[in-house]
Parts: sequence; C-alpha cells; structure tokens
Amino acid sequence: MLLTDPSPCVYSVSLKHALAVNHLTARLTDSTSLGQAEQVARDTVGFSEIDYEREKARRVGALDHRTVSARDLEAVHTYERSAAARGIQFVTFRRLAEATTAGAVSVTELRHRLIASRPEQLAWPLWSTEPVT
Repeated sequence: MLLTDPSPCVYSVSLKHALAVNHLTARLTDSTSLGQAEQVARDTVGFSEIDYEREKARRVGALDHRTVSARDLEAVHTYERSAAARGIQFVTFRRLAEATTAGAVSVTELRHRLIASRPEQLAWPLWSTEPVT
C-alpha cells in the first residue's frame, strides 16, 4: 500500500449500503444518546471503543511524562522493524508513543525527536516505518 495523493480522501457510501454490510450500524439507528450507542456496541460486538479510550486516557493522565530517552528511541526502531515485517508502512506518532513508551513520554516531544534524528521517515502527518523514497 502506498501513501498517495488520494490517500487522505474521504469516500462515502449510502446509508442503505452501510446498514447492509455492518451489523452494528443497523442496531445503532435507534440510539438517541452516546450512552445508548455505547451499550449497543457492547451488546453487539462485546466492547465499546470509547471504554478503551477512557481507560487509556486515565492511565496516561496518571503518568508523570518524562523526557524521551535513547531507550525510547531504540524501542521505536524495534517497533518500526516489527511493523514493517507485518506490512505496516505508516503509523501515527500517537501509536508510536503508546506502543513503545506506554504513553510515559509526550507525543509531541517524541515526534520532534524522531523528526530531528530521522527526517527521511517523515510522511506528515504520519511516520514511515522505513525511509520514504
């Protein structure tokens, strides 16, 4: 998969098609609040992505962010190799911070350190798992 000019484009499908191909969307049509939608998701697929995000925000918010270390940068490099081996070409800086530092460092600081040390991997707003040609 390549990151090309149409990559950031948004494509739309009809509501009828979305309801036909996704069993969760059909069940969400009667929801009138976010709380109801969360419960429908839990009942339908067994979890709510919002629960996951709340828990992650709680964990990260409780951390004292530290400075990006050489160990963090090596962990990013290890993650890049692993991701590339799985066919992943681009990741968000947030994902890199979560996967390699458990959110203990600032995403902004990690982004600045990576760009400063390996600008050839910047594919704004993403990070390439290998140098961009």
